[in-house]
Amino acid sequence: SSLSDRLKTFTALLNISIQIEPCQSVSSVTFQGIEDLNRTIQRHVLTQKSIFPNVDRILPTLWAEANEYVESLADVLPVPYILWGNFTDRVIGKHGLSHLINDITMSLYDEGKILVLNEVGTQDRVVFLRPSWLVDLLYGLFRHDMTTTYLDYDKNEIFSLSNIPESTFQGYKKEFLQFGLLHSDLLRSLWFGLLHKKEHLNHLWLAMMRFLLIAYPKISKAQLKHLLHIQTPDPCSKGEKKIERFIDVKQNPDVREEIKFDYAIVPYYLPFMNQNEQQDEIKTFSNTLKNIITIRYTSQSLPLGFFHRFSVSAILRLSIIYKKHYNNFILGAHEEKDVRFLLETDHRTYFECRCGTSMVEQPLEEIWNLLMPILNHAEAMLTTIAPGNEFNRSVQCPNCKEFSFMGEWTTPKELQCSKMKPCILCGQNIDTARLVQPNESKRRSEELLRRIRERHVKSPNKGSDDVPPAASTATHLLVSPV
Repeated sequence: SSLSDRLKTFTALLNISIQIEPCQSVSSVTFQGIEDLNRTIQRHVLTQKSIFPNVDRILPTLWAEANEYVESLADVLPVPYILWGNFTDRVIGKHGLSHLINDITMSLYDEGKILVLNEVGTQDRVVFLRPSWLVDLLYGLFRHDMTTTYLDYDKNEIFSLSNIPESTFQGYKKEFLQFGLLHSDLLRSLWFGLLHKKEHLNHLWLAMMRFLLIAYPKISKAQLKHLLHIQTPDPCSKGEKKIERFIDVKQNPDVREEIKFDYAIVPYYLPFMNQNEQQDEIKTFSNTLKNIITIRYTSQSLPLGFFHRFSVSAILRLSIIYKKHYNNFILGAHEEKDVRFLLETDHRTYFECRCGTSMVEQPLEEIWNLLMPILNHAEAMLTTIAPGNEFNRSVQCPNCKEFSFMGEWTTPKELQCSKMKPCILCGQNIDTARLVQPNESKRRSEELLRRIRERHVKSPNKGSDDVPPAASTATHLLVSPV
């Protein structure tokens, strides 16, 4: 991280009081320590008022009635979840209390009666009115015995009860376990008894993709945009938001819209790319593209499932497509421009992004135009999933191939004022446009001056020596100040 980021972190650490709690060991096999864990949780819920401010709080009568109404929504809706806007409209329309809607929601959340999930990078939320139902859905998809015994057509009757012929089932099973492709008919059988009407499947599945980031539809980018109603902000708007899309999904569980896709890609079940294959892909990538910038994030422990969830969120929200997607490796490109990227991880300590192009006009600028949305989105994911998890940024030296430069693209002003910076390992001077996103106005001025100088050098002096200076014509170029 940059020096300014570290200063902010250290300042924040000085202003908090750290209370170290003893580690509670439990066994999910023998259930040893489960009772002690429950008592510890109960003690903390009762004593940690800053974390659970609504525990033991006396509720006003209207508030209690609103709580009862929220709990009853699960019986009214066809499926027990609802988008945040519809949730607040229903509660406020029934009981008012618009100024207390957040407090009411948090009290139910703290009691475990509802679960509210936020979408990374947007203000959208979804409310699951029966959290235990959501847990059952996730367990049906990520079972411990999924790859061993559970998908046995003869021993598990739910597949025959779902009216899937055995030959078709075997094809779905192979696609799922070997390639991470999950057909909607197989998903419906995995959720047998949890979802009673088929027409609700894709709406629920899409909501879980958005808010849990566990899968994405296997459809074209154009179809994905239409499905998610992706809208591009006003290009005249200022700020970093102009490089990202907003997702505005209009569907609700109780208002049906046409949503169709048969397959989804579940990154958790994708095959791994081995080291030899990765090196071959990286070599091809490097030999094909003329300009490449390589970024690395390192951490003592990456958040669990970060790369899987990031791969889902990025394909839903950024202007990118995937050409190859593995469990630990992605080869992709900008959906319109000839700029490509390569992502790799070990799921434990590092996440690496290579971005390159062979474009002639402003290649480094074009690389950063794709690279910055990817990096910003990755950091938003890291800080959202694990707010207290520290990570470091670094940039690879194009000469010695070591990650010798500190990642300063979040605070680029200092480097934008310099044209070169030496590598601390090899001593080679490196263009700062390879380290941070260039200042566009400054780069344009420098490019213009360079072209003028080249033109003057290449063009012969057509005038004779005896022509007086007053007879020559002069061209005055106004270059915007840096």
